Amino acid sequence: MSSNPALKKNSSQAMRSRQLDSKLDLSETIKDGARMFLIDAGIRRQLILAFTEDSKLHEEELVDVYRLVEDQIDMPSLAREVLQDLPSVARDFMLSWSDSILSDRQY
Repeated sequence: MSSNPALKKNSSQAMRSRQLDSKLDLSETIKDGARMFLIDAGIRRQLILAFTEDSKLHEEELVDVYRLVEDQIDMPSLAREVLQDLPSVARDFMLSWSDSILSDRQY
């Protein structure tokens, strides 16, 4: 192995790049799940009931699930993608909300 610091830096950058490439890409799944949670009242109700079973918030289970996958997810990249998709999700939520309001009106 070379003792040249420039080569060591490039080697460590290449290794980090490979680690990021091998991480699990759940961005589309998470965005779709968030979209469904915001738009579908039935799914939203079921998830809230599941996370608050027995009048207790089950945050431990959420943390456990996160810890299982945290090493395989590139969180900064995922956060950036979710934020970039936020206007589209907000638009879909508002359309769904307005449809539900209009469908509840009695003519």
